[in-house]
Amino acid sequence: MTINLNTRISELLHTGIISVRTYNCLYSKNMNTLEDVLESIDNPIDLLKIRGFGKKSYSEMLNVINNVQEELTNLKHTDKEAFLNSLGEEMKNIITKAYNDTLAGNDCIYSYLRTLYPQPINLHEFVMTNSERLLDIADGYTLEENLRIRYAYRNYIYDVKRGMEQVQKTNRKTYRIYKQRLQLMEKKMSEFSYEQRAMHFLSPTASQYVEKVYQNMCESKMNIRTKNFKNTFLPHFLDLLKYADKPLETYREICPRQKMKKTLTEVFRFNQEFREFFDNVFSFTDEEIREESIKNSYPYLKTAQYHTVFDYMRKHNSLPLFYIMLQGLRSSEMRSDQIYSMLHGISGRFWTLHEIANKVGLTVERVRQISMGTINIQTTEIASNEDWKQYANLFEHAYICPQTEEYIKVNEEEKLDISFNTFAYILALVGDFRVEEVDKHAVLINKNKLGEFKFKDCIDTLQSFVNTKYSKDKYIPIDNVLFTVPEDKREQVRGLIEYIAAEIYNVETTPDKQLFIPQNYIDTPQEVYEILTKHGKPMHVKDIFREFKAKYPNHKYKEALQIKPSLYANEHIKAVGKSSKYALDTWEGVYFGSIRDLLVDLLSKSDEPLHIDTLFKEVVKHYPETNKSSVFSTMFDINRQRFVAFERGYFGLSSKKYSDKYKKTNGSRRSKFEDRLNALIQFVEENRRFPTYNGSNEEASLQRWTYNIRNNIIEIDEKRRQIFNATIERFEKLGYPRTMQEYEFQTKCKEVETYIVNHHNLPNHKNTPKLYTWFHRSYANHKNFTDKRRRYMEELIAYISSVGLNLD
Repeated sequence: MTINLNTRISELLHTGIISVRTYNCLYSKNMNTLEDVLESIDNPIDLLKIRGFGKKSYSEMLNVINNVQEELTNLKHTDKEAFLNSLGEEMKNIITKAYNDTLAGNDCIYSYLRTLYPQPINLHEFVMTNSERLLDIADGYTLEENLRIRYAYRNYIYDVKRGMEQVQKTNRKTYRIYKQRLQLMEKKMSEFSYEQRAMHFLSPTASQYVEKVYQNMCESKMNIRTKNFKNTFLPHFLDLLKYADKPLETYREICPRQKMKKTLTEVFRFNQEFREFFDNVFSFTDEEIREESIKNSYPYLKTAQYHTVFDYMRKHNSLPLFYIMLQGLRSSEMRSDQIYSMLHGISGRFWTLHEIANKVGLTVERVRQISMGTINIQTTEIASNEDWKQYANLFEHAYICPQTEEYIKVNEEEKLDISFNTFAYILALVGDFRVEEVDKHAVLINKNKLGEFKFKDCIDTLQSFVNTKYSKDKYIPIDNVLFTVPEDKREQVRGLIEYIAAEIYNVETTPDKQLFIPQNYIDTPQEVYEILTKHGKPMHVKDIFREFKAKYPNHKYKEALQIKPSLYANEHIKAVGKSSKYALDTWEGVYFGSIRDLLVDLLSKSDEPLHIDTLFKEVVKHYPETNKSSVFSTMFDINRQRFVAFERGYFGLSSKKYSDKYKKTNGSRRSKFEDRLNALIQFVEENRRFPTYNGSNEEASLQRWTYNIRNNIIEIDEKRRQIFNATIERFEKLGYPRTMQEYEFQTKCKEVETYIVNHHNLPNHKNTPKLYTWFHRSYANHKNFTDKRRRYMEELIAYISSVGLNLD
C-alpha cells in the first residue's frame, strides 16, 4: 500500500497498519487523513498528548509518518539535512556526535528515543523548542525508565553544550538555550509530582488500594463539612494529590469563588497525612500492597493466619474468603456474630439455644430471631468481596453435600478444618442457599435452582420407608419419595435424595432408580413356621431353635425357651401335648393333646377296658419317645378319679361302667418312692436347683412327682414323708432355686460377682450395658420380691459391701 498525505486513517485501520485503539484516538480529534495528523502536530511526540494514545499507538503512527516521502517535506523544516547543514559544519558535528553517543544503547529506552528522534536534527529541534516537555512522562514506562529517559536528555544537552564551549564558535542563542535546558534538567531531574507518580507509575492494584484507603481515611478523619466538600470537589485521591506538593494558598483553586478557609485548611492538613501514606505505599510491590490491604481489611487475623492467606493468594491470585470469614466469625465481638457462631459450631462446639440465651442474657426466642436474621459480618466488606466469583462453580450446584468436589477442593485448599455442617452455615451467609438438616447431617439447597420444594415431606416419606420393618428385601421406586416435587425439578432432587439415602440411611439406589432396603426385621413366628413346613413332621423346640440359629446366628435369642412365644404366636403351630414338640395344625395324623388326653380319647371310644399294651401301641404312634412305664404311670390320674385299673393290665375310665368280668385293682406306683427320691436328690445336687416344667421330659416328670408329694396328691406313709420333708428342707437351706426364674436370677447375681472379682468395680453401662441395666433394675426392685430372688440380691449386696464398693 502506498502511503501519502491523502491516505485516510480508516484505510490504515482496514489494512491492519494501525490498531482500533489508534484509530479511535485520532478520530476523536477529527484527524481523518495523514495530512490532518501532520498539520495538528509540530513533532510526532505531540501525539502522546492525545488521551489514550500510548506507546504502542505512537510506534504504529511513527512508522506511518516516516514512510511519507514527498509530502513529509512540506513540514515547517522541509529539508532536515539542509537545516542541519545551515548550522555550520562544527555545530553539525557536535550535535551528531552527542546524538550518537547518547543513543548508542540497545535496550528499550534507547529504542524508544531513536523512534522519537530518527535524526540528530529531530532531537536538536525538540531541545530548542520544548523546555518543559523534557520532563514529560513517557506512558507505558516505569518511573526508573522515565528517569533514564531524562538522563539521556540531560547527557545529550550536556555533550552539546560542552562541545560548543570547546570550539567557541557557536550561535549565542543556541548556547544560551542549551545552557538553560541543562540547568532545568539538573534542578528537576529526579522530581516527579505526586500527580505524575499517581497517574503514571501506580499499578492498577496499587491505585485501587490507595483509593480504598483514601475513602476510609476521609470517612474516619474528616468532619461532616469537610466530607461534603471532599465528595463535591475531591471525590478521588487523584483529585487531592494534584495539590499534594503545593502550598495552602493554591488550594483556593479547588473552589475559587468560595471562601472556605477553615475547610481548605483541614483539607491541606489531611493531604499532608495522606502524602505520608502515599510515599510509603509508592515503594511497595503489588504483592506487598495486597498483603498490606489484607492486613488493613482483616485486622483480626493472626500472624500465622496471614501467612495462610498470603500463601493462598500467591497460588490462586485471590483471597481464601471462606477461611477469612471463618476467622472473622470466631474473633468477632458483635453479638449477632457470636450467637450465630455458637449455634452452628463455628466457635468450636455446637451450643443449644438455651445455653446461648444464658450466656448472652437474652430470651431463647430472641436468640433464635437473631440467628435467623442478618448478622453483622454480612454487612462488612468480606461479604461483598469480588473474589467470591472464584467459587462460581460451587454456587452453581443445585445442592451441596460433603461429597461435592468443589467443596472438597475448597476445604483442602483453604485449610478450613471444620465439619461440613459448620461450612454449610458459613456458605449460607454469602450464597443463595438454605441449610436443611437430616439426622444432624446438613445439606445446602440452592434456592434459585430448586426453589421452595417441600424438602421435609420428601425426608419424612424416605424415613417412613427406611424405618418400616421388612422381613424380606424390599425395592421401592425413588419417585415414591418425590411425589410432592414438581416435575421440572424432580431430576435434581432425585440426586439429593439418593445421596441422603446412601450416606445417612445406608440405603443403596439401584441403576433403575429404586431404593434397595434389605431385610431389617426377622418375623420369628413366620420363620419357625417355615422351619416346620420344611421339616414336615413334629419337631422338638430345641431342634427348631437350632435350625433358627443356623439361619440367623446373630439373633439375640440365646436359649431354646426364648423361641417358645414365637411358636404360640403363629396360629397354625400347635404344641404336641406336653412333650415340648410342635407341629402344624394342617398335618394329618398328629395328635396335639397330652398323653393323658389321648388315653381318654382311646378309652372313650371303647366299650371295654383296654390293655396297657394296646394303649401303649396307640400312644407310641404319636409320642415315639415315650415308654410303657410312663404310659402306665399316667393312668393314675392326679385326683385318682379319671382312670380305673383292672386286673391283668386293663384300664378304663372311671366315668364308664364295664362288665363285672373286669376286676378292679389298686395298681402300682410308676416307680418306687425310694427310686424317685434318689433321682430327685441326684438331680438337685448335680444342678444345684429343683426340677422344673421347662426341662426335659424326665425333669418335668420329676417335678410333677415332687409337686404331688408336697401337696399330698400322692399318698405316702408318715416315715417316708418325714424323709421327703427333711430332704427338701436341706436343699432349701442351701438356697437352691425352686423355679427357673429364681435360677436365672441367681445366675445373674453370680455373673455380677464374677465381674467384680475380675474388675474390682461394679458393672458399668459402657463395658457391660446389659448386665449394668439388669443389676440396677433388680437392685431397685429387690425388696418387692417374695421368693428367693430377694435372698440372692441381699447376699450380693452384702458381698459388694464386704469388698468396699459403694452402691450409691
